[in-house]
Order: sequence, then structure tokens, then C-alpha cells
Amino acid sequence: METKNQVSHKLIIIPWGDQDGTYAKYIKPNWPAVSNWQLAMIEYGYFIRNDLAAEDQIYISGSWTRQNILNLGPLGALYRVWGDGKRMVESDPTDYFGLSGYSVDQLRQMGYAPFTPPQEKDSFISEGETPTFLNLLDNGLRAYTNGHWGGWGGIQRENAQAIAWGDTRPVGPDDPGVAPGIAPADIKNPNAPGIPADGTKKPAAGTGGFTFHSNIPPKTAVVNARFFAAAQNDFAARLKWSVTPKFSDANHPPVVNVRGPLELAAAPGSTVTLKGQVSDPDHNSVKVTWWQYNDAGTYPSEIRLSDPASLTTTFRVPEDAKPGQTIDVVLEGTDDGTPRLTRYQRIVVTVK
Repeated sequence: METKNQVSHKLIIIPWGDQDGTYAKYIKPNWPAVSNWQLAMIEYGYFIRNDLAAEDQIYISGSWTRQNILNLGPLGALYRVWGDGKRMVESDPTDYFGLSGYSVDQLRQMGYAPFTPPQEKDSFISEGETPTFLNLLDNGLRAYTNGHWGGWGGIQRENAQAIAWGDTRPVGPDDPGVAPGIAPADIKNPNAPGIPADGTKKPAAGTGGFTFHSNIPPKTAVVNARFFAAAQNDFAARLKWSVTPKFSDANHPPVVNVRGPLELAAAPGSTVTLKGQVSDPDHNSVKVTWWQYNDAGTYPSEIRLSDPASLTTTFRVPEDAKPGQTIDVVLEGTDDGTPRLTRYQRIVVTVK
């Protein structure tokens, strides 16, 4: 029979806030050795439109969702979108997503408490828990190995919730629980959250009376821009697989590998040579690029990759690198199928 410590070391919690206070009230006091990865997550929430790069807005539009999700079989039809006529709980004043064609004022008159502007029919609503799962996918980034390595779902940071949402409340045994971005109390107040109650903040034009501020840290926004399209295209491909009997009639991700070990040690001033291999099960062309994942590595400055668009590249470990610091380099491969699919291989170089 396993001991409490053995069980604790096997368990990793990747939470989206502490919505019912269970971690603060029970797990942390009684199971202190359980790991809790607070991720600064890729934006998949209600305010996603404020933080996506312009070229990624298409992936939350009604047209993209209809083409790639809603019209692809019984699983796709279950996906919740704006204006789908559905409501999770009839008495919930914050669930007005199933309605379309109404203004903020009209929704308030109908008894709803709108906290994010209504969107076009069939467009993306929110997937708060999606980032907590994305890092578990075996896409080559190996984010499930170490929370600080980061991946499609985000990257572990100390006080990630406070950084992303400005939530600096002390967390203790009496904590009532809170979901990031949602007020822990008075949620029925139509002026909370996101709508100025005292009228002191002037809403931006076209926001329906809402005042929005991006709380995504700059570094997280960069990762968001790099990974969001890849993750959404992967979602679309999986829906396509669910309605495609023949393997050859759907696109599949490329295979991306690195020759040699994925974890290396190198001294300052030395040259590291990296060699990649790529193939594609559908015989598509694969575009490759090497890039430094400097948000995950602990060496704080940039390195220079000799040929980032080739399967073989080199870089010189900087002279000012300190023993124990890490340099993360990623080989990324994207095919030219439909949808375009991306896989990776991460190399971690530790300075010796």
C-alpha cells in the first residue's frame, strides 16, 4: 500500500483558480506535498478578443467555428457558441450566451447581468478549463514534464493568478474560492465585473458600455500569439478525424524529432549543434524553424541560431551564461495540409 508521500508526489494539480476553495481549505493543509501548478495561461476566456493577435481573430469567429467545429458530426454539434439557443442553468443571469441580436441594454432589461459584450452568432464564447488540459497533449513541447517549461496551455509562474488577474487576496483555510476573471461575490450585480459602477471610467467606443483592460503579461501574450493558432488547428483536425473514415482523407500532424539527447550540458563559449528530422504521414511539405523559448529557459538573454530555417543549426553558449542556467530551444514543424498542423521538439541545454 502506498504511503501518503508516495501518493502526493504522483499528483499534480493544474487548477483554474480555486473555484470552490477546496485547495485552500482541504488539499493544501492536509496534503502539503501535492504539487500545484499555477499557470499563467494562454487566453481562452470571455475576454479573449482583447488579447489575441489580429491574425488569430479568425479562429474565434463564427465562420471558422461553423466550418471546423459545428458542422463536423455529433461531437461538433455539442460545442457551445454564441447564439446557440442553449442555457446551462435557467436561473443564471450571467448565461446569456445562447441569445443573439440583443444589445447590452436589452439584455439588462431582460434580467441578465452581461459582463462581456455579445458577439456574432456561432462565435467562440469561452473555455476557461481548456488551458489546464492543453499542456498534457503530447505535441513535443513536453510541458507535462515541468510546469516551468510551458506549452500550448501556458507556463507555470509564482502567483500566476495575481499576475494575470490582479487578484492579490490572501488565500487561507477560509477562502471562499474564486475563478480568475469572475467576481467571487455579488456576481448578480450588472455592474460587476467589467462594467464601471460609478461611471468614472469611460468605456471604449463600440464596447456596449464596457471598459476592458488586458491583464495578460507581455511575455504570456507573446506565447499566446505563437501557440493559439496551432492549438485551434489541432482542435479542428480532431473534429475532422471524428467524421472521416479513411485516414488518407484527413490531415495529420508532422513527426518532429531531434537527433541525439533532448537534454544537454554545455560550457560558456562552446558551440552546440542541433540536428532535426521531420516527416509527414500525409506526405505534406513541412516548414521548420528553430527558436529560443526564452520565457522557459533561465538564461535571461538571447542566443543567435545560425540557421533557424534549416534542419541543422548551431548556437554559441554566451560567455556570460552562469552554471545551472538553462537555454530552451524548440524545433517547430508545420505542414501545409488543411488545417495546418504543428508539432515540436524541445531541447534543454544546461550551462556547466
